[in-house]
Amino acid sequence: MPRELSRKLERVYRLADWYDNPHTPRGAQRYESLRKGFELIVKHDWFKSLLSRERLRILDVCGGTGIGGVALAKVLKDKIEVDLWVLDLRESALRVAREFGKKELGIEVKTLLMDVRELHKLRETFDVVLMTGYSMSHFSPWEAVRIFSGFAHVLADDGLVVMEECDRHAHIFYRVGYKHILVERTTDDRVTVSIHAGYDFIRGVVARIYVDLLSRETERIDVCYWTLAELLVLLWMFFRDVDFIPVRGPYGFILAREKRGRLSLEELATPPTVLRRHQRAGA
Repeated sequence: MPRELSRKLERVYRLADWYDNPHTPRGAQRYESLRKGFELIVKHDWFKSLLSRERLRILDVCGGTGIGGVALAKVLKDKIEVDLWVLDLRESALRVAREFGKKELGIEVKTLLMDVRELHKLRETFDVVLMTGYSMSHFSPWEAVRIFSGFAHVLADDGLVVMEECDRHAHIFYRVGYKHILVERTTDDRVTVSIHAGYDFIRGVVARIYVDLLSRETERIDVCYWTLAELLVLLWMFFRDVDFIPVRGPYGFILAREKRGRLSLEELATPPTVLRRHQRAGA
């Protein structure tokens, strides 16, 4: 299954061109955007508490070409020593991550060719588990439970989860409108569209088929259109406190800390930081 999924992701990323190559203008712009976002995140009280140690071990999951992990490490470079690990299923992306990390940071980036759903098998501990690129779109709610459990498994007791996320309902359904046929990419050598191919209401995912109209290459992939509330609540099941730092409208960063040993009804009676702030604002 991981090998099959790896090949599928390689094809989809090639067809869709999702801004993950730091050596292209759009990829470089994406890197700079993340770097600016992390300059805000490292000022959060939860993150500042990590900076008192000698070095930070960061695991960038679904990290692809390392744009997210390298951007965070770049922001931290003058503050603390960093060990960066990038985990992904695309070997071609991990090669870029090693090269890009060496160029930007001057350090050896460790890479793991691994399925994020298998994090519980990793015998390492990290201070920060990072996920960028709105990567939860690739996973159903059933898989999310397994992934967030894996976060807790590899995270140090006083560590922090940082996830770049957005509310897809606010953006896709309310602002833009869902498109059954969507133009994804147009270049001199590639014209890619994605086509709605069904909805699985048990798994909670939409199937979309990516088609290159010039080469006729196709690939089908499942997408989950998460709301922020759903992701925050699921993380809260594994961590005692969660927060959301908006950067632009429904886009920003989810933070989670204090992994749970067990879940109790008494603990759920106290709302997390993000909900208390929301209630105080009267929203």
